[in-house]
Amino acid sequence: MKILFILHRLSGGGAERNLCKIANHLSGKDFEVHLLILKNSEENIELQSSIQIHRFNFSENPNLKERLTRYPKIRRLIKTIDPKKIISFTTNTNLITLKSVLFLKIPTIISERTNTVAEKMSLSKRAQLSILYPLATTVVLLAEELENWANSRLFKWKTKSIPNPVMEPPKNKYATTSKPEKKIILGMGRFIKRKQFDLLIKIFSRLEKKFPDWNLHIVGDGPERPNLKALIHSLNLEERVFLEQWSNDPYEWYYRAELFAFTSSFEGFGMTLAEALTCQLPVISFDCPYGPSRIIDHQVNGYLVPLDDTKEFENKLGSLMNDEKLRTHLGSNGSKVLDKFSYNTIMKEWETLIRN
Repeated sequence: MKILFILHRLSGGGAERNLCKIANHLSGKDFEVHLLILKNSEENIELQSSIQIHRFNFSENPNLKERLTRYPKIRRLIKTIDPKKIISFTTNTNLITLKSVLFLKIPTIISERTNTVAEKMSLSKRAQLSILYPLATTVVLLAEELENWANSRLFKWKTKSIPNPVMEPPKNKYATTSKPEKKIILGMGRFIKRKQFDLLIKIFSRLEKKFPDWNLHIVGDGPERPNLKALIHSLNLEERVFLEQWSNDPYEWYYRAELFAFTSSFEGFGMTLAEALTCQLPVISFDCPYGPSRIIDHQVNGYLVPLDDTKEFENKLGSLMNDEKLRTHLGSNGSKVLDKFSYNTIMKEWETLIRN
């Protein structure tokens, strides 16, 4: 079966990594896999050599003429490839895909990778979701709560809930990884407002004098980097808080760290949280909708803190920093997350959906 995946860019974000996991998995079976990338960027995700890649380089902020001309270009490419199914990831790419395939009668699966309820969107984008998403063959959502919301709408979406797959970490590769002299609190993700890394930095600033042997490293990239850098400077934390570039191999950071901190205001899943647990890192997270409470067993493999309760987050983070035995105990239960979100089980769900 010939299938086409459509993705905005091939960088290292959670949505991109998960689409590529599915594409790589299917390319090893009886699928002819094509991948269309809409925007050129630094490409740091490995793909199977059998996957046929097609590229456009559409503007990040297109004018009206560019907006109108990109749809015929995508449509022509789709007609040339002639796939039996199309699979698109992330909101903006989903909307572009659905406009491009109008009246082509090609089954199109779109996947929302965030919390559609909480995501701040313009009225125009909300209207487009209401009109276009019901046209998709299936809308894949990361949580059942989102599926319930989608099915309560006037124009119902044909939905299916499939969480992200969590893979076994490459333990052998990092068996000899040594911990740095100063212990690391690790944050990871896109530098965007909903990740609330500014809160994490402020919380750490209230603990750093009590724990001089700890540093905070935040791995990622995005538009909030200048603001986070300015905040670090204003708090005189340049020697204690570090904004690291996104890594093609996040496991290198998981194995160097002592604990993982997650401060998002909302999520669709929380992939980095799950990955950290597989590496037996104790975790602490705001109990935001909808991912962390599905991933963390409170006081078993980490802590769930009421959303935006920075004082309680500070208290729990301080407890973890102060107690190595507690960190070891919580971390030892982390790998149980693999049973909840088995890679093979979730790949089978995706394969069944695409075949049917």
